Amino acid sequence: MSEPCIEDYTIGWICALQEEYEAACRMLDDEFEGPETSHAHDNNTYVFGRINDRKVVIGCLPDGR
Repeated sequence: MSEPCIEDYTIGWICALQEEYEAACRMLDDEFEGPETSHAHDNNTYVFGRINDRKVVIGCLPDGR
C-alpha cells in the first residue's frame, strides 16, 4: 500500500495530554510516514495513520499548553 497524500486524511484528533495521545495512537490499525509539513513554530507532535478505512491525523500539544 502506498503512502496516502494529505488530502486523504479526513479525521483530525487533537490531544491535550501525552497520555491521551498515547491512547489514541494505540487505536490506530496502521501508521504512515505522513507528509513533510513541519513549520519552525509548530511544537506539536503528530502521527498519521488509519482506523478501519479512515485516514486519521492525531496531534498532541506540547507539555504545559
